[in-house]
Amino acid sequence: MQRSPHLQPASGYIIIPQAIRVSIAPTVGFLVQLVKKYVADITDRLRGAHPRQPDHHLRHLRAVAGLLTAAAIYFVICFSLSQLSQMLERRIHVSR
Repeated sequence: MQRSPHLQPASGYIIIPQAIRVSIAPTVGFLVQLVKKYVADITDRLRGAHPRQPDHHLRHLRAVAGLLTAAAIYFVICFSLSQLSQMLERRIHVSR
């Protein structure tokens, strides 16, 4: 029985690294979009969770605190993803 040339183990050493090189940037971009939508959903839910308070200053202060917290979470996650992406690209020698 003769093996097909398409099923040779050596082809995995050529195709898989090329596919990984090409897919790193779009995958990270997709993950950033997921994080952005998730954080936006959390902030929308936080805004609707508090009942109307008579003191407008306190309500605005809580809204600003919630938005700053969401922005910090978004920054930390996206920065970590971009650093991971750069490390992977350096490791597998992606040329731009």
